[in-house]
Amino acid sequence: MSKQIGDVAFAIQSLSKNQLDVNALYTKVMKIEGFDEITLGDAFDHLVQNEMLAKAFMVKNVNLRKLWIQNFMNQHYYWPAC
Repeated sequence: MSKQIGDVAFAIQSLSKNQLDVNALYTKVMKIEGFDEITLGDAFDHLVQNEMLAKAFMVKNVNLRKLWIQNFMNQHYYWPAC
């Protein structure tokens, strides 16, 4: 019985370590320079809805995060022809 309780505790601990830290994600997204607050907010919302993307975003360096935001903009924003 105590082994089973230990296994359950380990599983819960593993899950909590693997959870997305939304506050840390928000901080990292909003630090990306060269984009307005609305765009960064949209990117943040998208990442929160896609946890695996968010986790990958969190481990990238600043240059790769900036590139991710740029790609996000290109895919999700309509740029009318002038």
